[in-house]
Amino acid sequence: MKAIFLDIDGVMNSTKSSHRLYLQGYGYFNGIPVPETVGPLNKIIAMTGAQIVISSSWRKKTNIFGLEYLLFLTGVRGEIIGVTPTIHNVERGVEIQEWLDTDGKDATHFVILDDSTDVAHLTEHHVKVDDNVGLTFANAEKAIEILTK
Repeated sequence: MKAIFLDIDGVMNSTKSSHRLYLQGYGYFNGIPVPETVGPLNKIIAMTGAQIVISSSWRKKTNIFGLEYLLFLTGVRGEIIGVTPTIHNVERGVEIQEWLDTDGKDATHFVILDDSTDVAHLTEHHVKVDDNVGLTFANAEKAIEILTK
């Protein structure tokens, strides 16, 4: 199995994004994924068969079904297979490692798409996204390379 650890703010949107969506039962989501970032993510998924694990703080706003629905409505065509655990006062990379150790034992390859650098010891799996732009096709190429090594 191949996994994409997906941040949303700064990756699937940008600091300039103002798109907003209301999901009944979940409320308003500000800064939803924009088309410019969905294309690169869908390319990664199509080229590698990777599945999505939400590492974004958005995992605290709703459940996996709400996230799946939101991403589907914005055009993402990947399967969400989980969310990383919330462990207070640790780097995101520690939470990702915890998911890999418990739920992701079948993960043979993974990539972290994040605008932050708090990925701890997992830097070789990290694609740093510019939060002023969001995910690009250049980022997607790097992610595909990591997932197909």
